[in-house]
Amino acid sequence: QKDPESVEDDNDYIELMVKDEKQEKEKKEPKENISPTSETTDNTGPSDSSSTKEQRLPSLSEHCRLYFGALQKAIGAFVDSLHNGQPPEKFISQSKLVIMVGQRLVDTLCKEAHRRESSQSVLCKSNHLCALLKQLAVATKKAALHFPDKQALLEVQEFAKDLAQRAQNFRISLDL
Repeated sequence: QKDPESVEDDNDYIELMVKDEKQEKEKKEPKENISPTSETTDNTGPSDSSSTKEQRLPSLSEHCRLYFGALQKAIGAFVDSLHNGQPPEKFISQSKLVIMVGQRLVDTLCKEAHRRESSQSVLCKSNHLCALLKQLAVATKKAALHFPDKQALLEVQEFAKDLAQRAQNFRISLDL
């Protein structure tokens, strides 16, 4: 009975990883409504576009703050489930929540980066955070497959703690 569930969980992580890869490609491809060329060709109202940008930035920054907080809480719940010896069904769902919140944070950061002058650093750090989320998915899968192996559980637990610290450092660097 555990084998079909493991197969389903494997498929979920493959889907997440494929989705992350698609998002990476979308981030690299310029979008028509955000491209710098559209801003340079429209020279009729630069003051209008800058005031619109200023109005949007606080709401996006607020979303980023909320997602950073939600990510920390999700990681905390995930680490607790590992520490308490929860079965894979429980800690996998916690891991999925971490990844989902992390993906939303990365998406929001990318949207904000496209609206700011100094976006390269934010995009680079967002890509790094996305890569860490992928690594968390792989580490969680390994821990689930080797459950109840304490070493695999400790590895994913330590990785999750490291992810939380890196996300916190990223948040501080953004001054959010």
